[in-house]
Amino acid sequence: MTHEYSDIISVPGGTGTSYLMRTDVITFKVTSEETHGTVLLLEATVPPQGGPPLHTHPEQETFYILEGTFEIQGIRDQRLYTTQATQGSAVTIHPNAPHAYKNVGTTPGKLLALFTPATIQGFFEEVGEAITDPSNPPTPSNSPETIARFINIGKKYHFEVVQPPRERYSE
Repeated sequence: MTHEYSDIISVPGGTGTSYLMRTDVITFKVTSEETHGTVLLLEATVPPQGGPPLHTHPEQETFYILEGTFEIQGIRDQRLYTTQATQGSAVTIHPNAPHAYKNVGTTPGKLLALFTPATIQGFFEEVGEAITDPSNPPTPSNSPETIARFINIGKKYHFEVVQPPRERYSE
């Protein structure tokens, strides 16, 4: 239930359009249509060990961790690195930078993700499975068909899954 005024958009807690994205439940809080394509804000509830594969996309993305412990991955000098983010942490990913996040805790974690511009919204709408009850989502699927669909639709939105380098280090 969105409340729109002439210059203010208000989205009450517990509302928004939700999708199952592989393992995560994402809920649109502020959409491309509401911001004339400038911003997409979503809330993600991520089960333990959940999160997207290492990927790139042309939008800048900023995470704000609401609950839980997340490992954020990136690539620097052809090596995979990780950093931890906990409640209150903010992490910004530059456009086209390889990255991923994973909930490394033992309980579901929650984060906000802000995309600028909001051009990736269609990816979530096409790949995700629309759900009406985010507190009781369907069982996630990591079948080869689901992953292939994720990758193929991703190409349309310049979302590309990348292979991690073999060498790793932690920051």
